[in-house]
Amino acid sequence: MLSDDIVSSARAVARDTGIDEAGFLAVVEIESGGKPFESDGRTPCLLFERHVFHRELKARVPGKLAAAVKAGLALPKWSPKTQYKDQGKSADRLALLGQARAIDADCANRSCSWGLGQTMGFLAEELGYASATQMLEQMTAGGVLAQLRMMAAEITRKKLDAKLKARDWAGFARGYNGAGYGANAYDTKLAAACRRWERTLAAPPAPQKHYRALAEFEVRAIQQRLVDLGYPEVGNVDGSFGTKTIGAISAFQAHEGLPVTGDYDDATRDALTAAAPRAPSDARAATTPADLRAAGSQTIAAADRGRGIGVLIGALGAGGGAQQLGLLDDVQGTIDKINALRPLVDGVKDVAGWLTSSWWVAAIVAGALVWRQFGAVIRRRVQQQISGEHA
Repeated sequence: MLSDDIVSSARAVARDTGIDEAGFLAVVEIESGGKPFESDGRTPCLLFERHVFHRELKARVPGKLAAAVKAGLALPKWSPKTQYKDQGKSADRLALLGQARAIDADCANRSCSWGLGQTMGFLAEELGYASATQMLEQMTAGGVLAQLRMMAAEITRKKLDAKLKARDWAGFARGYNGAGYGANAYDTKLAAACRRWERTLAAPPAPQKHYRALAEFEVRAIQQRLVDLGYPEVGNVDGSFGTKTIGAISAFQAHEGLPVTGDYDDATRDALTAAAPRAPSDARAATTPADLRAAGSQTIAAADRGRGIGVLIGALGAGGGAQQLGLLDDVQGTIDKINALRPLVDGVKDVAGWLTSSWWVAAIVAGALVWRQFGAVIRRRVQQQISGEHA
């Protein structure tokens, strides 16, 4: 959600420039999540684009391109699977920007999207600035209002204000985010956000009928719908309209721009029917086991210890097998023999006695199973973080 200060400033800028207010607020929400600054409290929020840095260096200072490529800061084409993995945290983004600026400051500034509207630095001249560095200086000095005005300038200069007014989300997305907007469902997210802002900006609705005396099967249906939409905080689908269900409904109402009451009223019912699943933030979507380890997750730590035990068991079995097979100097041969025996091991009943006598095979199998089970625990914990169940 956007802060009251950002909402009031965005509405004022939209009115001054003739841009649709709900549409303008939707773009702010989807582009930056309402986050105007990085963790230093001064730098406009940013996302560094390695493929743009490659292009800008090649065009402006080609002699510096090799150093950027070697440092992993420049890529010849957009690679969403790799180029954002080290930008999940503000400190990481600021450090990355510092490395790029050390190669060429203005090209680095041209290669980032900036502020609440995530305006690309390479648009500086088009928006009337002498350079990306000058544009960034004015954004930094002017704060939230300067960021919003720059965003409005980009929208009007590209004639995208008409697309917002017409609710042509695909047309706006293509003009504002490029032809690849569909990869992140940008148009769909904008449409959903705009509907929420239309509700928020509308006059307060008349009192509505509340549904606190629901049948158990009805509550189950509501709970399941909340789970499907990305609100795992509802807890178990048990038919009980308890505190978790009230909390999940409240979270849904807040996300959809409805009055936050926790009640299942007419407006909430209609919104639940029409809503799209809540998408995780970019930072959560990029969560890795390493991120959770760094954050001190006890579940990940316990699973890591369990996998370590699996490794020890497997190593013990491998050592015993090597001794019995006379293959201490040929570990790969041992692995090949174990792989050859795998179909037999799958028939546990038929080889139970054999596994007992060949304890080293049983140890390897047990170690692999332990490793696999705890690996599943780690994957599940990462998915919980991404979905918001344990964010």
